[in-house]
Parts: sequence; structure tokens; C-alpha cells
Amino acid sequence: PWPSDDEFEMLVFKAGGLFVYAAMAINFISATRHHPKQRLALLLREKSTVGADIDQLYRQIIATSKNPFVHCRMLASIIQLTRPLRLVELQNLFYDDQETLAVTLEVFSPVLLNPPDGNGGVEIYHASLRDFLSDPLRSKHYHVDATHTNEYLAICCLHVLLLAIQ
Repeated sequence: PWPSDDEFEMLVFKAGGLFVYAAMAINFISATRHHPKQRLALLLREKSTVGADIDQLYRQIIATSKNPFVHCRMLASIIQLTRPLRLVELQNLFYDDQETLAVTLEVFSPVLLNPPDGNGGVEIYHASLRDFLSDPLRSKHYHVDATHTNEYLAICCLHVLLLAIQ
């Protein structure tokens, strides 16, 4: 059977009793256009001396994206917004990166609230992601500081305005 008992026990240990870890791992393993056995092997490859190393899980998920920097910048931007935007508004704001937005919302759905009807705002509802991205010691080379995030948001807003007046 898949996963094996050993793989399952290792995954349980890594989750450390945290539902958010288990939910993120399931989303990562079952992501469309990826092979689940390879994704599970990737998660289990990194040894952890403590269960629930959510930072390690975040880094692994980001590392597997097509463009980790864009992925992190988008997550940081969603977190940085003073008012959560509806999905259609985010799609307009991140017009050039809509595919990355879709992947981000799918993979990080356990920690991002994305109302299925599209009427509510997309926002973070698990502090671990905000804490991870805002702390360079935790996010390591995936850290995006607030200044760069605000600069990126400003550029996106100007792009939306330019498209509107054309």
C-alpha cells in the first residue's frame, strides 16, 4: 500500500500534531500536475529532529515552484495588503502572474482564506505563514522585506491604472 507504514509514520512525526502541517502536506503531495510519490519523497527527504517543522515545509513548497521569488513576493503582498482583496481583484492586481496566483492559492489554501464564491477577501488566517515570511532567519533566502513588497504592490497598482486608462 502507498504510502508505506514507515512513510506514514515519518509524515505523522513531521506533522507533530499540527493540523496545519498535515493539511499543507496533503495539498503539496496531491497538487495537480505533480507525481504524489515524488512529492512525498521530497517531504520525507529532509530530516527533522522536531516534529511540526512548518518552516521547513514552507521552504520545500516554495522551492518546488517554477519561480520561488515570484511565489514569495506574491504571498508577502497578499499578507501586506491593508484590506483583503477579492479573488477577481487579486487577478487584476497580479495580471502578469495569474498562473502563479492560482498555484499559490491552491498550495497554501490551508493558511489562506479564499472564499469559494469569490465574494470575500483572500487573506491569511494562520499566523505561521506571516511569521515565516517576515522573519529572515526563518524564511532564509525566501525572505521578502516589507519595503520590496510595498514597491511591488505599487508597481502592480500603477499597472492596473495604466490598463484602465488605455
